[in-house]
Amino acid sequence: KMEIDSKINIDQVVAYLNSTFNKASAKLATRLASAGKNARNTAGTPLYNFQVDFAYLIDNIQRSPSYIVPKYIQDANDLFISMDNFDISRAS
Repeated sequence: KMEIDSKINIDQVVAYLNSTFNKASAKLATRLASAGKNARNTAGTPLYNFQVDFAYLIDNIQRSPSYIVPKYIQDANDLFISMDNFDISRAS
């Protein structure tokens, strides 16, 4: 009987999520800049707040037991959706 290794490759997941976050950040920065909003990643800006949330998610993915990792991966995907749907009128 052959067992299937269902372990999640954390390094691969983190690399993929980082790439996805970078793309989502660039897209949001472009949207903010074109609306005349602060598109820099400095404290208090939307990009900064999303980056802080993402950093905590990555930390949780890397440090948590494997059974909870899928929840944090879903949370990261939800964060990307929030970035795509961010209401630019809320930004300064």
